[in-house]
Amino acid sequence: MIRRDRFMLANPLFEVNNQQTPNKMAEEMQLPKSRLGSLYKDFRDMKELNKDGYEANVNTWKNFILKTRLNDKTKLTLHCGPKWLSSFRIDVYGEPKSIDIALDSLIEENVLLTTESFYDPQRRDIDKTSHEGNLLSTLFSYLSIGKTGISTRKHNTDTSYLKQMNLIIKDNVKDAAAMAQKTIKEDIVEKSSSPIDLIMDTDTFKNRSGISKAVKSENDQEIILYYLEHYTQTIVRDHDVVKIIPAVTSEENVDSTKEITESDINIVQVKTTISKLEREIVRLGEDIDSIISKQHSKEYHELSRESQKAMLKSRILAQRFKDRLTGNKENLTTVMQELRTSSTNKMIVDTLQKSHDTLKTINDSIGPVEKIEELMDSISEQQEISQQVTDTLANTDTITESIPDSEIEDELAELEKQMESKTTVSSDKEEEEVLSKLKNLRVGTDSLESSNTQPETHKEEDKTLISET
Repeated sequence: MIRRDRFMLANPLFEVNNQQTPNKMAEEMQLPKSRLGSLYKDFRDMKELNKDGYEANVNTWKNFILKTRLNDKTKLTLHCGPKWLSSFRIDVYGEPKSIDIALDSLIEENVLLTTESFYDPQRRDIDKTSHEGNLLSTLFSYLSIGKTGISTRKHNTDTSYLKQMNLIIKDNVKDAAAMAQKTIKEDIVEKSSSPIDLIMDTDTFKNRSGISKAVKSENDQEIILYYLEHYTQTIVRDHDVVKIIPAVTSEENVDSTKEITESDINIVQVKTTISKLEREIVRLGEDIDSIISKQHSKEYHELSRESQKAMLKSRILAQRFKDRLTGNKENLTTVMQELRTSSTNKMIVDTLQKSHDTLKTINDSIGPVEKIEELMDSISEQQEISQQVTDTLANTDTITESIPDSEIEDELAELEKQMESKTTVSSDKEEEEVLSKLKNLRVGTDSLESSNTQPETHKEEDKTLISET
């Protein structure tokens, strides 16, 4: 009888109770239970012997990895290696022997990125595969030649066949960066009143942009920062200083430079010092409050005179140090306000200079005032000509005066003669038609008798003829 603990999974993610079977575990892992044997064996030789089965195994593992290992949006990195491989272990089958093929395929399809590929300074489009870019590479890829050449399998398989390497999950990086960009726009840029507001240290930027909340790993946070800097050109970084650049800001709220300057570093240093002073002042205030609380307790009055004096001295020293730090903070705050004012003044001057340059460009394209005056005179002249043409076309007196009254009288008399002639001819013709109908009409006994037997239609015709007569 098979022991029940043989079916326990090594990874706590897939822990099962003592009643589970291999089929139940397959369901938990979203793997087809009927194909576990094929999936867990070394099926590399099936590529030539059974291509359909080989592709089915690869696609099954790829879908499983996508659904269960790459779906956590808070993780941007897949840590490949022996530990990761052991998370797939089922005691009845052991570890999968060819899962590296699925990983290699995901890398080839640009779903997973190697750190070398992601941090490549020549790469500026994360959606392009590493072998894209020219016609020859595309042709080789179509012919299954010249692949990326990246393999996650070791040549030496003494311990585990998977290499120890980090693979970056592309879609998770893009999603996390998109959320950070949205926060940068809404919570930093749109609420800024000076270019100084867009310059800060790295930790402050990660907190304000939501990066530190979105992903916990410092390595993953660095991936987002690199993506925002090199792929979307949202920020620039240097000396632990982050500056949001015009690519995602309104022109009036940002310095025109796209690099970290000495002034930027000094501004961040002042901001950092003020923050440190504020934290120290808060700490000293808590210490003072703690001492005061102890002084009002019963235990304090039970202390020796020397101990009471030492505690009181500590409180006085803490208060003096706090007051001194508060003064230093106020001085730096004044300096910061002056820096903000100067930065705002520079922004205004730059805007005025740009406005001046724009006005000058427009005025230069218009030309000198004399040219405008000539243009206005020419327009007035053309308007006068146009008015003369309009008046000429509207004057109809010359046309009517050219027709003599005698010609009109002659034409009118001729028209009257033609109308009278037409009326006479029409009347004669109607009389002839009536006479012709009367001739054909027979009146007598026979005709009356026959008329009694005539159809109603004939009677109606006779009535019509009589009425016409």
